[in-house]
Formats: sequence, C-alpha cells, structure tokens
Amino acid sequence: MIYICSVNCKIIDTATQLFITNGAKTITMDDVCTHCGISKKTLYQKYSNKEQLLSEVMCHISNTIDAKIQEIVVMKLNPIEELLMTQHQILKFFNSDSHAFTYQLNRYYPEICSDFKSQKFKKLNLLLSQNFIRGKELGLYAFPVDECFLVHAFFTSDKAIKNGEFDAVSSDINYLVKQNLIVLIHCISTQLGIQFFNSIKSKYEL
Repeated sequence: MIYICSVNCKIIDTATQLFITNGAKTITMDDVCTHCGISKKTLYQKYSNKEQLLSEVMCHISNTIDAKIQEIVVMKLNPIEELLMTQHQILKFFNSDSHAFTYQLNRYYPEICSDFKSQKFKKLNLLLSQNFIRGKELGLYAFPVDECFLVHAFFTSDKAIKNGEFDAVSSDINYLVKQNLIVLIHCISTQLGIQFFNSIKSKYEL
C-alpha cells in the first residue's frame, strides 16, 4: 500500500513539473514514464489517458495553492501584505516557465481549464471577501465603487492577461499580473493603506 501511494505521488509530482515547465500539450505520457522511471503499463493502469492524468495534476495544483493560501491566512498579516504574499506564492509556484502550460491548457483542454479556473475563483473570491472586511475594519480600505464590480474587474483582467490580450503592453505575464493587483490595491486603499503598500512593495518585487 505504501509503495502504491509512493508511485502515485511520484507520478503526480513529476507530471506536474513537466506540464508546468513544458506545456500541457507538449508533454506526452511517454515523457511522464521516462522521467518517472516507470513502464507504460504501470502508468496506464493508474491513468487510462492523458486527460485523466492532467485532471489529477490540476487537482493537485489546486490543493497545493489552497494549502499555501491557508498558511498565509493563519498568519493574520496586514490585509495588504496578505494579498501581496498570496500573489507572490502563486507566481513562485508556477514560475516564469509556465506560460506555455497556461496557454496550452486553455486552448487544448478547455473543460479541464474551466474546472480549474472555477475552483480557483471560488477560493480567491472567498479570500478577497475576508481580506476586504479586515482591511475596512483597520482603515486600510475604502471602496469608491461597488466592491463586487472591483472583484469582477480584477478577475476579468487576470483572465485577459492569461489569454494574451495584454501582449501589446508587455509579454511578461508575471509583470502584468502584478500590475493588475497594484491597480486593485490603489482602487480600494485609503491614504493609510497606500502608505503601507509603498513601504513593503519592494519586498515583493513591485
């Protein structure tokens, strides 16, 4: 039983890194076998096709990101720093080599991508809602426009960035994602909030 769990973990961990680094479509089941040091028979006994493996990988990524977010939440940081650290950890997880993965996932595996985005939206939306409440209580946030509109605009911009709609501005997705969060923070923050943001932004390479 321990061996089976070990093999499963190795397959998922290896496939995750391969997909993120090289692309969801680029990597084949043969590539996964080679890097895991297992036979095709062993891999196909566990995953009947690449789509099934990719779905499991996306579930693993979702759970990993959720765990990282929860670690940050329990730290009870200043709400603005909580947002910055959350984004920093997510970008660090995907790293700068993941653009092909995001693009190929969206283009060639739309159903899997849609499920992942739906789960991601629910989790981050909950984080933002709780973050906004604390930020307002501390006098860091003041909403000049509708709160729900700002959240929707933030996620819509994030999606557009991932889909390449901001390529005319920059081809650096990480830069664009960071700019999107900076815009949100400036939209919702009071003068006190902006002062705090300016005091720590260099810590998060902004």
